[in-house]
Amino acid sequence: MLRFSPVVFLALSLMVACLGQPHPVKNRFIITVPDETPSAAVNAAGRPTLLLGAVTSAPAYDGRGLVYRLGPDRYESDFYNEFLVPPTRLLAEALADRLTRAGKRLRVAAAPGLAVADFGLETHIQDLYGDFSLAPPRAVLALRFTLNDLRPIAAKVILDRLYPCRRSLPEGARAADLVAAYGLCLNDILNDLARDMDLAI
Repeated sequence: MLRFSPVVFLALSLMVACLGQPHPVKNRFIITVPDETPSAAVNAAGRPTLLLGAVTSAPAYDGRGLVYRLGPDRYESDFYNEFLVPPTRLLAEALADRLTRAGKRLRVAAAPGLAVADFGLETHIQDLYGDFSLAPPRAVLALRFTLNDLRPIAAKVILDRLYPCRRSLPEGARAADLVAAYGLCLNDILNDLARDMDLAI
């Protein structure tokens, strides 16, 4: 007859208990931009080229978990609700799609080496969180865009602006409500960016 020491018995009991527990279910989201911008005509030769640089993020928002502000200095990352991929990648795809669709004056390139770029756009996520320290809660998204003219020998900045957006959420808002509000914010921000770029170029 086999005999187990108390330590081995305890370890086996914990293993059985863990195997019997359901695994936590994670919800994963993407940011959907409700864009009704019609596709631009096929890019014509000779059109100035806009090179989209990599999207960067403040360290607090470079993970996949949704971030909540719960007090003046208290933030929390959600283990159960997260973006499907890091938000920098989601925003890079949305930015490339919008500027390609809306581009009437520029040819958009999302990777270096494809063409000699006339302009370069840098994007930085400054804020990306749900502010649940307020009533009603709000979705907060702030992006900084820097547009550089690369045609002179020394590149120069022709647009450098922070685009903040805050949208109220319903009482009892869930993660899906927060992500939907991010999409609406991003739509507004990209509309403003496209307008400002047309004025700057």
